[in-house]
Amino acid sequence: MGAMIEHGTEVKAICRKCRQSFKVDLNAICKIHGEGYSLIAKHPPCRVFECDGEVIFYYKHGVFRPMTR
Repeated sequence: MGAMIEHGTEVKAICRKCRQSFKVDLNAICKIHGEGYSLIAKHPPCRVFECDGEVIFYYKHGVFRPMTR
């Protein structure tokens, strides 16, 4: 998390079910979980009202790429 913030990496989350995308606030996540936290293979619930899907995180490196192992 700390390195992503330091390099200005853009991260978004896209719901697998409703396909809504969200900009991810890395600073807020870092304050909660710490600099060593990773979004790789994390799939939290979607924030859209009444959507029971979960999101996949994507980072921008030229184009957006999924954060998977």
